Amino acid sequence: MNQDPSFAGLRVVSLESRRAKEMEALILRYGGRPFVAPSVAERAVDGNDELFAQTARLIDGAFDMVVLMTATGLAYWRDASASRYPAEVFSAALARTTLVSRGPKPVVVLHQMGLKPTVIVPEPNTWQEMVPLIAARPERRIAVQEYGRGNPEFVAALEALGAEVTPVCIYRWELPADTSPLREAVRRIAGRECDVVIFTTSVQLTHLLEIARAEGMEADV
Repeated sequence: MNQDPSFAGLRVVSLESRRAKEMEALILRYGGRPFVAPSVAERAVDGNDELFAQTARLIDGAFDMVVLMTATGLAYWRDASASRYPAEVFSAALARTTLVSRGPKPVVVLHQMGLKPTVIVPEPNTWQEMVPLIAARPERRIAVQEYGRGNPEFVAALEALGAEVTPVCIYRWELPADTSPLREAVRRIAGRECDVVIFTTSVQLTHLLEIARAEGMEADV
């Protein structure tokens, strides 16, 4: 097996969005020739009455565990709640629950709020790793702060433990407003003008194939 960590001049396509500049610099550092095509936009759900309804339930003590799937989602939730409640009310409501953080990123936002997680799910911190950790705990009224799309498999697995599960929808993944870089990535992949494609989340592949389908290149990609 080749243990050389460098790209050694290979043409590398990345679909990173939030950290596009950092990804480009990283590929360059390892000797690659990068083309970064942002593929995902995160958009808070507008006029989210359901979010405010679940926030009110949280403040009223309806949940004894909150599962935090992403730092972005927690930050959006915190900022949205501030439009209706003092910041300390939302923080206090979370503090009364068992906080489960999917990996280290939500922990940063929690620390900004003066909070600490009860459980930090280790790498690779997929929902499959989360279920046994939650199963070992007594809490069964669970709110799940969703990421860019719902996860019915995770919800079903928690319900199989006898939990009452409430998904909390905060933001959604969409295509970026400017899809021209993504269309160029499709062209390069279909034309075999790249040697490596980097995916850091499954939605990047979903959006790549969506654009490829629209361009009539899905099979080639």
